[in-house]
Amino acid sequence: LPPLLEQLQAIHAEAENPEDALEPALRAIVESSGAVGGALCLFDQRHSVLRLSAEIGITDEGCRRLRTIRRGDPGCWDIPLHGVVNRRAYLIENASENRYVPPLVDGTNGMRTIACIPVYSGISALASVILVTAPPRAFAERDITLLWKPLRELASMIDAVRRRVG
Repeated sequence: LPPLLEQLQAIHAEAENPEDALEPALRAIVESSGAVGGALCLFDQRHSVLRLSAEIGITDEGCRRLRTIRRGDPGCWDIPLHGVVNRRAYLIENASENRYVPPLVDGTNGMRTIACIPVYSGISALASVILVTAPPRAFAERDITLLWKPLRELASMIDAVRRRVG
């Protein structure tokens, strides 16, 4: 299995339409990180909301809470939006025990760690990648740091989608 950055570059190069690359890219990120589920939410700057674009292994409830994320909406889970707005990654440990975190993945083991990582192109906010681990796997700061270069490739895919749509 080639390193994640090479996988993402290949996915980007092989996609007929830029939007067709997003779900395979998310799948590659989820698999290479050892996560059990993940979501990609694209940022709409005009309305300051995140919208669910692709998901791997996320529950129906999780999808409902991530479909449209806006500030102050009790029907959504807004930590990914805070990460994008504040330009910082959030690492939530013991996620199953956190009453503010919706059940994002199924499974008897529950959720161990959730990483909400903002994706930027220069100063432009593009998206949030949400990754969920199950015990015994846990994310640490180092895991997020290892994703910065691959996420730059994801940012170029999202930019390509925006250019095509725009």
